[in-house]
Amino acid sequence: MKILHYSEYISIDGDKEFSKNITGYGYMVSDIASSLPNQGVDIDLLTFGGITNGKKYHNISILKKTWSDIFLNINYKYLFTNSINMIKNVPKSDRKRIFLSYVMFGFFQKTIKKNNYSLIHFHGISPASDILIRYCLKNNIKFIVTLHGLNSFSKSIKVSDFYNKVEKDFLNIAYSEKIPVSVISQGIKKEIKNFLQVKNLENFNVITNGCDTKIKKDKVQIDIYKKYNIKPNRKIALCIGNFSKNKNQREVVKAYAKLDRKDKDRFVILFLGNPNGDIEVKKLIDTMQLSNDLIICSTIPKNEIYNYYAQADFTILASIQEGFGLSIIEGFVYGLPNLTFNDLDAIADIYNPESMITLQNREDMRLSNGMIDILNKTWDKDTIKEHSTIFSLEKMANKYINLYKGLL
Repeated sequence: MKILHYSEYISIDGDKEFSKNITGYGYMVSDIASSLPNQGVDIDLLTFGGITNGKKYHNISILKKTWSDIFLNINYKYLFTNSINMIKNVPKSDRKRIFLSYVMFGFFQKTIKKNNYSLIHFHGISPASDILIRYCLKNNIKFIVTLHGLNSFSKSIKVSDFYNKVEKDFLNIAYSEKIPVSVISQGIKKEIKNFLQVKNLENFNVITNGCDTKIKKDKVQIDIYKKYNIKPNRKIALCIGNFSKNKNQREVVKAYAKLDRKDKDRFVILFLGNPNGDIEVKKLIDTMQLSNDLIICSTIPKNEIYNYYAQADFTILASIQEGFGLSIIEGFVYGLPNLTFNDLDAIADIYNPESMITLQNREDMRLSNGMIDILNKTWDKDTIKEHSTIFSLEKMANKYINLYKGLL
């Protein structure tokens, strides 16, 4: 079985071609693709972004895609027949990317004809992937689509109206044409059902994300307490994710600020992620004079983040909308309980009272109280670690393999 995975981009730490976008989506696509060859599947991977001479990565083949490959394979008839009318109907800010999608279509077309794939696995919906999906649908090429979240269902996620329309149009087409779709949580499937106003979505499958559930045996290489000058009697909470309005780091800051000084002295919060997406978070921390309590660590490479999980005490996820919440299960691997809100899409899939505290409303004071509750409760790390095993990469890969086999 030979499968082509197609994504907007992937994230590989330290790789000059694939480290420009370091996100949960980028890591997860890499993890899904690279977990499948262990199950006897041959995987090629092609991205919209990223110019590369091709390489092997964890037993998958990242396909060569240079500018020469793109321009020498332009399908001019397709380009001029379709792109001109399309570009007239999209905002100016999106036109360059849409035009490039049509320019790249010929290279994609050549790639799938040359390699005779059993099926194509698309990760997410964008104007670029939408063009390719419609081509596959028209030409009876087998494919599936994994939705890693829903961008058009929340004002806190910044995408253009055109991108929103592309996503919602796809959901309608996927339902009417019975396109095989996987989503990463029960909550996402429920939102889609409500949007489409239907009772059954038989062609939509839930396959939750996975992570490496093997605790690194390496000696901890970075002393977090020493690196950030944290007093040894203070506990550590991790809030992981690139800063944005949707990731909602501001609310974490505001909730912490409401605590009494004696409670603040019990723990610090480390923010892991690119801070440039919401510079107001740092301003808020500085204004409240909490820089010794709320520490911005910026982006931490994936091969170093275990140092943080290994020395932390719990994780916090305050996102307004979250398809899954990878940091929750990654924390479980190291026995860390999680504090989050019960309206997130993945709660039905990952909740365990022995591993989490979920909050019923989003008032800052409720989050403050939740921080104290998670500090005061006695947690059994072994129970939490055991809970994490249901989210292993191997189990996730098996579910994708079974989905492939069912389609073939």
